[in-house]
Amino acid sequence: MIKNNYTLGDWGYFKLLQLVAEGLDFQGINYALVGGGAVQARVIEAFNKYEKITAPNVPELLLRKTKDFDITTHSTEGELVLFLNLLQLENEPLSIRPKQPRRVNIFYSGRNFAPVSVVLNYQIGPQDFSGLGEQFYNECLNTAEDLYLRYNNEEVRVRVATPECIIASKLTRSSPKDIVDISGLLRVLARYESRSAKPFNYELVKQYLKEAGKEHCFQNLDEIMTEVLKE
Repeated sequence: MIKNNYTLGDWGYFKLLQLVAEGLDFQGINYALVGGGAVQARVIEAFNKYEKITAPNVPELLLRKTKDFDITTHSTEGELVLFLNLLQLENEPLSIRPKQPRRVNIFYSGRNFAPVSVVLNYQIGPQDFSGLGEQFYNECLNTAEDLYLRYNNEEVRVRVATPECIIASKLTRSSPKDIVDISGLLRVLARYESRSAKPFNYELVKQYLKEAGKEHCFQNLDEIMTEVLKE
């Protein structure tokens, strides 16, 4: 039976991210992982680095389940279609089915895990990126960082948006799942700040929101920060 939602503690979901990231790198596509998958990647990387704990052993409470991978790029539609065609061709029995413009369903099964069905959402420019504008879209791509994520002895290099870009984007929506993601990511960042983790740049997030005319989101950020700092 195929699950509806996953974390990077699920081998099939982790493996699929590995294939997608390697395929994007092979095609020379500059991208940034964003959304819930990016939050999970940031959490996993912190536990890998500071606790020497790999993905399947990271506490599930810190990983909100999702059915998606979301990526931003400056590539053309044709380049992304070529990437998807090659991804399917080179990774049998992986199959890809279009769902909507710039949204495909990837089905993948292997000998060592249950089949997974994940939606890949890809953006080719700021017109696809709701909530914030072109300057932020470019910043999200230009400041993305390579993270090395480990699952037991397997490793994948993934280009992931910064915590500030992830949180600014999620604040513009502030749905319940976005609030969960923001709170969880801030807790993990605060947990490891004393161990040389890069401190969260609160003022930079406010700058992003102000530049996009989203000052009304400041209050949500302040409230979440207050709750996190109380713990």
